[in-house]
Amino acid sequence: MLQSWYLASDTFSFMISLLLLILAHKWPHMRNWLFGYVGGFFYVLPGFIAYFGDYDPFFVPSPQTQKDSFIDDREFSDFYAPFHMNFACYFCGVLAAIAYREISEKQFKLHKNKLFQCLWYALIPIGVLWLLSAHPIYQHYYEEQPRFWNSIYAAIQRNNWGLGLGVFVVGMACKVGGLFRKFSCL
Repeated sequence: MLQSWYLASDTFSFMISLLLLILAHKWPHMRNWLFGYVGGFFYVLPGFIAYFGDYDPFFVPSPQTQKDSFIDDREFSDFYAPFHMNFACYFCGVLAAIAYREISEKQFKLHKNKLFQCLWYALIPIGVLWLLSAHPIYQHYYEEQPRFWNSIYAAIQRNNWGLGLGVFVVGMACKVGGLFRKFSCL
């Protein structure tokens, strides 16, 4: 059960999301405020934890840590595995599902919207470039990295990735993507 931390993290994220959806359904006039506050809090939380814990912006395990199966690794247990480090990304998926439901109910033809198509296709090169965005941080790995910029990058890197994937999936569900959509529907 080495990877049971992932099940625990996702289960807790599911329970918190379910509670938020119940509250949003009970008080629909507060829905946007609730989602905004919760999303904003969990969006910046990884940055604070990276800053005060003096962690790298993302978890890069050493060969010894991998050999020991991540047991007794403080960075793994404090920065990578907890639900609050991954909740904003999970919540982006929940918000993408809500957005898709709203688009479907209003029968909005997103695949005919040229602006959304341009933005959707721009996500592909942006995603590839985003994978390379950590190069300036790790370019001089032997030097001490500035904690402030590491914490800023830690706050935005995984959450923006989740937000981009949410928009990407909503676009594909709304029949945007041509060849990409045909490939994913095999």
